[in-house]
Amino acid sequence: MCKPTACEENGVSYHHGQIWNSVTKPCFKAECFVNENGTQIIYRGQSCPMLPDNCPAENVKTDPKGCCTYCKKPTESCAAVQVPIHETRQFFGFIDPQKGFCTNDEPLEGLTKCSGKCTVESEYSKLIGDFQSVCNCCLPKTSENRPILLRCDDGSTLEKIYQQPLSCRCTSCSGTDRYLEAMNQMESV
Repeated sequence: MCKPTACEENGVSYHHGQIWNSVTKPCFKAECFVNENGTQIIYRGQSCPMLPDNCPAENVKTDPKGCCTYCKKPTESCAAVQVPIHETRQFFGFIDPQKGFCTNDEPLEGLTKCSGKCTVESEYSKLIGDFQSVCNCCLPKTSENRPILLRCDDGSTLEKIYQQPLSCRCTSCSGTDRYLEAMNQMESV
């Protein structure tokens, strides 16, 4: 009496101990076992990573084989965008020790700012033995100096230079308030 020496799935032969991606049962691995009683194919479900509880429904995706779901990180969309003209009046403010509060009274044509979405997530750090936040902020990549005329509380004017964003990118956030930092770095002309 002839005993089978190989397993067969969908017309393809597999030897004892051979593992393959099943064609007849998608999302399963198959393994061939041959013994004195004949052949047997053992199917094992593919292991999938855990889907985070906080994954928004619109970010839940399925892999190309249709076996596992995963949380797709949203794409970052950070760019220099034009500030609407009606929002540019009194956009800048600066406190001068002698002149008081100074601001731009006139609207600014072509003023840009960095705007968009950057990733924010929590990662486990072996160094500190706990989770830590990993935040990215939409910040200027390149900029150019632009002059601006500010009117002060005492009626005088003050010309300053500000950094106009030309391009932006998602960059690691720091603990400092970058707006206040930028205002303090405005140069006198």
